[in-house]
Amino acid sequence: MNRSFSPLIAAIEVAPLLALAFILPAGLDDAVAPLVSGGLPLAWAAAVAVVAGLSPWGTAAALASAMPFSSYALAAFSPVPTLPWLFAIATAAAAASASTLAATTARASTRLRTATAIAVGAGPGLALAFLSYQWGGVSISVLVVAASLLARDRRSR
Repeated sequence: MNRSFSPLIAAIEVAPLLALAFILPAGLDDAVAPLVSGGLPLAWAAAVAVVAGLSPWGTAAALASAMPFSSYALAAFSPVPTLPWLFAIATAAAAASASTLAATTARASTRLRTATAIAVGAGPGLALAFLSYQWGGVSISVLVVAASLLARDRRSR
């Protein structure tokens, strides 16, 4: 997986998210769970990254470009306070990016390997944010980022 994050792939990722932001009314009668409202744009970005065969840096760019839509969805559809959830989802995206970067090897990655690296990076932080409290998810995601970057650094020496 070595394709870069091109304008075409960015349009494929962002156009549906932007359309949904215009179509769906803010402030629904019943609030949506923060993990769902904030996580769906990131899940869409991860799916686009896996299907398009993006490089680790392209995957990081795809996840980063979905973050404004996650913050909008949290503010518009979730109960307050949403700031801890925003931090939890952003650090989970950073952990997914770092683990994808650490999972790269000299040989070409497969789509399954990329999807697994994204899940291994984002999964623990999001699970802890959902099960307990969002700041715990932030700390676990930061730990995953640090461990992934350490593994990447040790491998490159």
